[in-house]
Amino acid sequence: MRIIGIGSPFGADRLGWLVIDALQAAALPPGIELVHCRQPIELPGLLTGCRRAILVDALIGGHPPGSLHRLGYSEL
Repeated sequence: MRIIGIGSPFGADRLGWLVIDALQAAALPPGIELVHCRQPIELPGLLTGCRRAILVDALIGGHPPGSLHRLGYSEL
């Protein structure tokens, strides 16, 4: 499984990166890969070969903070 933090190192857009940084300090089970995604154009390549991925990103929308959304590959 790959966990991908989407964003940048600046401002509110850094949420995904902060999660990846925090997870790097944790004792995770084997087989989990942590990745920073700097630009949306990188995402298809980062998803290639993944059976499962968790994307962490800050979004503006009508959902409460911390909401989870389950998407299929075709929905991305």
